[in-house]
This record gives sequence, C-alpha cells and structure tokens, in this order.
Amino acid sequence: MTAFEVRFLVDNFSVDNSQQVGALFDNFDAAVSRICECTVVTLGVEVPADANAVDVIRVETARLESVVGLRAVDVDLDLVDEGEIAERLAKTRQVINLYAKGERGCGDFPLPYALPGGRRVWTWAAVARWARSYKQDWDDASEPEHLSREQQRELSAWLTRRMVTAQSAGHDRLLTHLQLAHTQPALLGLWNVHLGHWTLSGREEHATQ
Repeated sequence: MTAFEVRFLVDNFSVDNSQQVGALFDNFDAAVSRICECTVVTLGVEVPADANAVDVIRVETARLESVVGLRAVDVDLDLVDEGEIAERLAKTRQVINLYAKGERGCGDFPLPYALPGGRRVWTWAAVARWARSYKQDWDDASEPEHLSREQQRELSAWLTRRMVTAQSAGHDRLLTHLQLAHTQPALLGLWNVHLGHWTLSGREEHATQ
C-alpha cells in the first residue's frame, strides 16, 4: 500500500457544523484549512500497489462526499514559491534559488508551474518528487506520495465532468417542471419569476409572466 495525499477545494462544508466535522475526522484521514476564504480538504488515501491511484481516489472522493455531505469542486495544486519550498525542506531560500536556476544539484529542479506577477510558483507535488532524489538532504519519511501533474489533470477533469453533468440534469428537470406548469398548473401550483429565478409558490393558479 502507498499512502497518497490529495487536496480538494470543496463547498457545502462548514467547520462550524459539528456533524460534518465529526463525520470527516471519524471516517477519513483528513485535514481542513481555510485559504483565501476557500475551504481545502486534504485527504489521505491508501492505494494498493497493483491499483490505479486515480481510480482509488475517485472512489474515496465519492465516499467522502456521501458521508460528510460536502462537494469536491476541484483539485487544489498546493502551489508554493521559493520561500515556502525552503520552509518545507528546511533549507534557505538562497539554496532553493540555486537549485531552481540550475546552479546547484543536477539541474533537474522542476520547471515552475506558473509565473503570476513575475513570481515563480511550483506544485508541491512536483517539488516533493524531486526532493526524494536528495534523501540525504531531506527527511521525507512522513511525506506521502502525490499525484503527478497528469494524474491531477485527470482527477480534475473527472470533477468537472460531474459538475457539468449535474448542471445539465438540473436544467433538464427545470424544463420539465416548466412544461408541466403550463400544461398542468393545478398539479404544480404557480410558477413565479422573481429576480430571474423560478420559484414554486404552491398556489393552484395559472403561471403569469
């Protein structure tokens, strides 16, 4: 078994909801953090040696949503800059800068993931995998395995497809309700347009625009 760690941006979850918090910590190897007003759940998943990591994580993600009542929106890439890398690896920022410029080590430091505002940032997953090749300089005994960038994209695409499918299904249900409201208003009650949203009043009258 290999211990993987994946971070999700989630909604429909509150740290003030004791039932959700209890369900999360009682049933999962997980942690919760708030970053820039977003909720991030870090999920630990044990993956058998002969299994596909993304498939196992999908199953565990679905279980997480079902048990806790939250919704995983996207994969959080855990982006880090030179200062954060230095802190996690217990190195100086200057040393990390030399690795990043290829002036120290084998010149195989990962390329930046992005350059927001001219500042280099990396995914922690890429840096952690690189750091394992320098075990003499970093004690990684407690560091879990991370998905590759390709695996992260695959997992993120799965989450996006689910969301699009759910939105499409919701749209289809709304159309069905609207059609019934026009053909059988006595059964469905009165549909009103209010601030751009359709709401069911429960009154047995014909819909008006």
